[in-house]
Amino acid sequence: MMNVIVSRSLAFFAVAVSAGLIAVPAAVAHESRQVGEYDLLVGWMDEPAYEGMKNGVDFRVTRASDHNGHGHNDNGDDAGVEGLEESVDVEITHEPSGTSEVFSLHAVWGQPGHYTTDVLPTRPGAYEFRFFGTIGDVELDETFVSDSLGGGFDDVVSAADIHFPERRPEIREIEEVARGALSSSQAAEAAAGDARDRIAGANTIAIVALVIAIISAIGTAFFGFRKR
Repeated sequence: MMNVIVSRSLAFFAVAVSAGLIAVPAAVAHESRQVGEYDLLVGWMDEPAYEGMKNGVDFRVTRASDHNGHGHNDNGDDAGVEGLEESVDVEITHEPSGTSEVFSLHAVWGQPGHYTTDVLPTRPGAYEFRFFGTIGDVELDETFVSDSLGGGFDDVVSAADIHFPERRPEIREIEEVARGALSSSQAAEAAAGDARDRIAGANTIAIVALVIAIISAIGTAFFGFRKR
C-alpha cells in the first residue's frame, strides 16, 4: 500500500512540475537583481565551482514586465532578452590576487536570454563578475560578487576533495613548486657567482702580491750587486 502511495505521489509531482504548478529553481547559488525593466540572474554555469575545471559565467536576462510566473511573456513567447552578446561584456576578477580580464559573452543555444563565457578558474577564492554595456536603452554597469564577499554565487573551491582514486596536484600547486625550484636555482646561481667573484678577487690579489715580491727580489738583488 505504501509503495502505491509513494508511486502516485511521485507521479503527481512529475506532472505538477511539467505543468508548471510547482516551481523548481532554475539555478542555485545565483544572485538575482532588477536593473531598470530587466531581471538579471548571475552565477557559475557549474556549481560548485572547482579550481582547475572548465566553467563559465551564467548570465540570464529577462524583461521584468513580461513575467507571468512561468518564464514567458503575456503572448506566450519566452521572456529572455536576445542579442546581448553584441552589447554586453563581463570583467572577471580573482579578488585575492586582484587579477582581472574582460571576456565576451556568447548566447546559449536554444535558451533566449541565457549567456555564458568559457573560463577555467585556476585559483580558489572569491570572484567578482562585472557586466557592462547596454541592454536596450539601459546602460549596464553591475557588479556581482561571490558568497565570501557577501554575494549570491559560490566561491571557487579546491578540487582535491573530489579527486579519485588518487589525489593529483592542482595547477596552482605545480606552479608554486616550479617557482620554488626556479627561485632556489637562481639563488644557487647567485651564490656561485659571488663565489666566482671572490675567487677572482683573491687570484688578482695573489698575482699582484707575486708581482710585488718579484720586483722586490729583483731590486734587492740589483742593489746587492751594486754594493759588491
